[in-house]
Amino acid sequence: MDNQALLELTQSLVTRQSQALSLADGFYATACPQVRLFYRACKPTHYPMLYTPGLVLLFSGQKTAQLGTTKYVYHRDQGLLLSGSYPVLCHEVASATAPLIGMHIQLERGQVAQLLSQIEQLKPKINLLKASSPAPQTPSMLTFPITADIRLALYQVLQVLGDEIAAQLFAETLIQALIYVLIQQAAVHRFLQAWVAQDGRYAQFLKATDYIQSQLATALTVPRIASQAGLSVASLNRAFKHYTAHTPMQYVKKLRLSKAHSQLTQTACTIQTAAYEVGYESVSQFSREYSRLFGAPPLRHRNEQNSRRTN
Repeated sequence: MDNQALLELTQSLVTRQSQALSLADGFYATACPQVRLFYRACKPTHYPMLYTPGLVLLFSGQKTAQLGTTKYVYHRDQGLLLSGSYPVLCHEVASATAPLIGMHIQLERGQVAQLLSQIEQLKPKINLLKASSPAPQTPSMLTFPITADIRLALYQVLQVLGDEIAAQLFAETLIQALIYVLIQQAAVHRFLQAWVAQDGRYAQFLKATDYIQSQLATALTVPRIASQAGLSVASLNRAFKHYTAHTPMQYVKKLRLSKAHSQLTQTACTIQTAAYEVGYESVSQFSREYSRLFGAPPLRHRNEQNSRRTN
């Protein structure tokens, strides 16, 4: 199994979903809700984007995700694993002749925790978390090499996405099989173990981010977030600076704007609705802060999405 086979199968699935003579930049849903495909040839070189928990695999092109001063480069031979929602700065290497083509597989903490628990019950002597190698200092993102076994597992996932019934019957099982192949790499196993752990500073940080996402449309404050996470305000600030390179309220603002950007560029949502759904009471304030982050007013992105929908 080689990358070319993965690329061709993904292109076939994207073309089928496109319902247009030419492919448009964006995400494409599949028969499995956990999996989205994406195609981009004309994106700006640098742009902010919200990354969510899961696996990101590229079959064409190259991308860099920057979180604070740390850069994560991924491409056909290197994947990206994420354990939380992070507003990052992206840099793409793509063009009309060599577009960015890949897939995002959403992962749920509970799903991964259950799988790891089952594996450790079946093979209790293989607990890579207790190995001598240290866990990642910042378990936010991790790049990992794409092996032949990973490519084979990815191909099996992609194959069932072309058949709606097969996807409903087998996609989740094949994703679990993919995770099993991934955790043969010790770094990936430790990364996932740190993510699903129920105690420690990282678990408290995840409680804070979970609370923020569930209350994004409300008036969030640092003391309230700290209380929900079981942390002092000072500890909360340190955790966010460590894991996201932002203060809690900087994280909240970027998360709000990134979610609104996704709504405006991927759905028929209005600017006013997008602003209110992420906690802005003033549309003018939302427009100013949106323009500052994305380099263009929300109206432009709304009009571009309307244009794509009518073409």
